[in-house]
Formats: sequence, structure tokens, C-alpha cells
Amino acid sequence: MQYEWTVKATDANVSLLQFIQKKLPDYSMRKIKGWIDAGYCFVAARQQRFARTAVLAGQKITLNVVEQKIEEIAYIYEDEAILVIDKPAGITCDERLVKSLAKANKQVILVHRLDKETTGLLLLAKSEDIKKYFIEEFRNLAVEKSYVAIVDGVIEKPSGHIENYLGPVERYQGHVKWGVVSRDGHLATTTWKVLKRFKTATELMLHPKTGKTHQLRIHTSFMGHPILGDHTYAKKFRCAYRAPRVLLHAKTLRFIHPTTKLELVLSAKLPKDFEACLDALSHN
Repeated sequence: MQYEWTVKATDANVSLLQFIQKKLPDYSMRKIKGWIDAGYCFVAARQQRFARTAVLAGQKITLNVVEQKIEEIAYIYEDEAILVIDKPAGITCDERLVKSLAKANKQVILVHRLDKETTGLLLLAKSEDIKKYFIEEFRNLAVEKSYVAIVDGVIEKPSGHIENYLGPVERYQGHVKWGVVSRDGHLATTTWKVLKRFKTATELMLHPKTGKTHQLRIHTSFMGHPILGDHTYAKKFRCAYRAPRVLLHAKTLRFIHPTTKLELVLSAKLPKDFEACLDALSHN
């Protein structure tokens, strides 16, 4: 859901948090601050993560609320050893998610994580031994992951490969921004190929060979084609479509099952907001 307001003189010179709370009195200040911290708020078309920022008369405030009930999460695969879900946007990979999923399962443990705005396949183990198995498989690059992203601008090359070093480059109010650094950072490798080109955007398939923080978001930005909706790694976009979130989707997982030792390939369909963006781009 998207909210838009223009700040009147009578509402100016208060904090962004206070302004929005006045407009949305049914939501707690904690909830609203969480949206601002997550990057869902824009002031004068620029992402604003600081809840204490003063709003000025005439500024346009936009709030993209991305929320999903944990109870509505779809199960893609489940057996006695593992659980794979299709994580919606707006869900954080934390203890709240684990506890909710554990209501129907005696124990589930996060094996890896997806960013809050990223949708798609998330793998959970049902024992510590299974978790250890997958940690080793991820370390040995034996788990194959593919993501779909809609990025800014038109990429002419059909495919490519990116390899560099990533690490923290900026810290602010508890947030850490990662980026390309020297060899003191963590080696990150991604291969990609074009799925479809539009007038001002490109649909990509991304294959991360490593799993570093924000790797795909940084690598696409490094290419000069940031993911639509990713205002952390892009100051501006050529594409006019305004995505309500980072349009990145964990599409497939391929791995050897820890107990059966058979190869398992799982897939999650694109979410509705992703399809809506593709449809809009197709008609422009």
C-alpha cells in the first residue's frame, strides 16, 4: 500500500515520524519508525531512513508499506529434515519468523537469510545436524541459487560475470551499508544473464556463487544497473517505474538432500508486485 502527502505549513517543522503518525493514527510509532528504518519512506523523492528528520512545508512525503502476515507464508517443500518456504516481502528472517513456523513443526532453524524486501525461497533445517550439513554445503558452494531481478536501464550484453571484494563502507543509526572494497574484504562472485529487455529496464537472472551481504544488490549497482526500488545502492533511476520495494526474487534452489542424498530442485513463482512491474514495462 502506498500513502502520499504534501506537507502543509501547519504540519511543517515536526519530525518525519511525528508527521506520519499524525496521518496514520491507527499505527504505533514503533511500527512507523520500523517502516522508516527499512527505507520505505521518501521525502522529496529521496529515500529517508532518519525518523527525526524535520519535514518542511511543500515537501512530498511517500510511504510504501510492505507488510505480509507470517501465517500466509506458502510452504514449497517439507519433509522430516527440511522446510522450504516462499518468503513474502516485508518479512524479516528473525526469531519471530522461526517461532511462527515452529508452531506447525517441532523445530526449525534458519540455514540462510533473505533481505526483508527480497521474496522467494528460504531454507530451514529441522535439526542442528541438518543445519551443520547445509552450512558446509554453502561453504563448499554446493547449493545453487538463482534470483530474478528487474534492474534499471538496458543491458546490451547477453550475459556476464562479476567478481570483486565486498565489505562495510558506511554506518549510520545502526544500519550498515556494504560496497566494493579492497582485497581486505570478502570475495564475491556473481554470474548473470538477460531474460528480457524493456525500453528503460532489464529483467535478469542472477546466480550468486558466494553469499555475501547485499551481494546481488551491490553487483547490479556496480554494473551501472541497480535493482529497481533499491534506493540504498542507487541515487536515481532512468526507469520511470517506481517500485514499492527492491525487486529481487529468490527463484530456485538446487541442492543434495541431507538424508536421501538425491538432488532436489525447487522453484517459487514471481510475486504479484514483480509481475505488475513486468506488465507495466511491457506496455511502455
